[in-house]
Amino acid sequence: EITFEVIYALDYKGVHYLAAVEYAETEEEAENAQLVILSVGEDSEGEYLDVVEDDETLLEVSKLFEKRLSDQFEIE
Repeated sequence: EITFEVIYALDYKGVHYLAAVEYAETEEEAENAQLVILSVGEDSEGEYLDVVEDDETLLEVSKLFEKRLSDQFEIE
C-alpha cells in the first residue's frame, strides 16, 4: 500500500484532477518524490482515483499544475 499526499487540485474541462506525491518521512525522500496526476471519477459506489490515460489531456493538465506549483516546488 502506498500513501499519497495531495499537494494541489484543479478542475479542467469538467474533470477534477489531483497532483499528488508519495508520502515522504524524510527530507531526502521528499526531494526525490515523483509527481503523480490523478483524475477523480465517480460511479455508483462513490468517488475513485484513476490515472490519466489520454496523453494530450495529461500534457495539458501537467502544464497547468507546473504553472501553479513552480513557485512552491522545484520542477524538472
